[in-house]
Amino acid sequence: MKKIIITALILISIISCNSKKTDNIEVTANTNAVNTNNNVETNTKLTFVNNANTLESNTKEYEGYATNIYYSASSVEEYAQAIEDFNFIKDKASLDEWQSKYADETPITFAIDYYPTEEKAIELISYGADVNQKDFRGLTPLMNASLNGYVKLAIELIKHNADVNAKDNTSADSLFYAVNANNSLELVKVLLNSGANPNIVYSDPEEGSFTILDRSLYYNNFEIFKTLVENGANINKVNDREEPLIVDAIRRERFDIVKYLVEKGIDPTMKYTDYRNIPFSLLVATVNNNDTKIAEYLIEQGADVNTKAIIDNYMENGMTSNYKDNSKEAVNLIFAAIENGNTSLVKLLIEKGADTTVVNKEKKTVFDIAKEKGYDDILALEK
Repeated sequence: MKKIIITALILISIISCNSKKTDNIEVTANTNAVNTNNNVETNTKLTFVNNANTLESNTKEYEGYATNIYYSASSVEEYAQAIEDFNFIKDKASLDEWQSKYADETPITFAIDYYPTEEKAIELISYGADVNQKDFRGLTPLMNASLNGYVKLAIELIKHNADVNAKDNTSADSLFYAVNANNSLELVKVLLNSGANPNIVYSDPEEGSFTILDRSLYYNNFEIFKTLVENGANINKVNDREEPLIVDAIRRERFDIVKYLVEKGIDPTMKYTDYRNIPFSLLVATVNNNDTKIAEYLIEQGADVNTKAIIDNYMENGMTSNYKDNSKEAVNLIFAAIENGNTSLVKLLIEKGADTTVVNKEKKTVFDIAKEKGYDDILALEK
């Protein structure tokens, strides 16, 4: 019941103080109650769709959140009062008064969270609000501005000496949040032009280590990727499996980025050795692609059609499944392609001059395998 009251008080406060902005806000309350032997757990979610900030409150006071009024189930009145008081901040004196009353809160971040535009946060800067004050997650106002795509606010924060390379509790920075939220190219440029480091190595328990280029690849934003490179991001970096960045671009079928990296100096005929000390060429990375566009481009750039590959489940949809297995025998790529059912790649390799007389360990040629699998289109290429 307290959580429902919290939601109502917040909504009433915002509507009463800013009725013209209610069209930009959507509030959703989802309440689930379970009552077993008088044990009750209630959860309420308040979501502001406009800026993708989500406040979640729980009847349990989680460690690290207890001092923050949003996460204290016993602070219903204080919670609503903080928002009401915030709407009356009009100068430095009223800002200081609010900050002294709510010492654990971050005024600029509070404004970002509870106003549908960036203007209130910018107003606070003019009153002398601390532009580098971190919230309970370790996020600075610039990180929150980056997360929300607030270019104008980011510029104002930087003008007032916001630290563009500050780290939060997980060691993420403002550039990470801007790219991770797939926000505007302009915002990324603002951060880079202000000294953001595009070569920070981030770490995640599940993903391992990665750079901002890896994240931009994930979000398929070519212009942001190109801007990062033009501002010094390292295109020669390798991942935890000792694979070059271009390999990830190939597996994600990002032809634009593959072509761009080659134009920037990456050798399309290069061979690399992965963490298992197994050598690969870039062409091998196309074995699971849905089309042959990248493979054809690499071949045109000089890639060896008889390059060696390994027939296993090493790579499925960009994820390693045989991560520790280095016992597989290397074979010509054409065998790996046909075993994977990639008949389009098999046909391309044959058309580009791949050796079809070579046999696998069962003494079978690619045409023998095609006959067994019923690939008549490949058999039609036999001379």
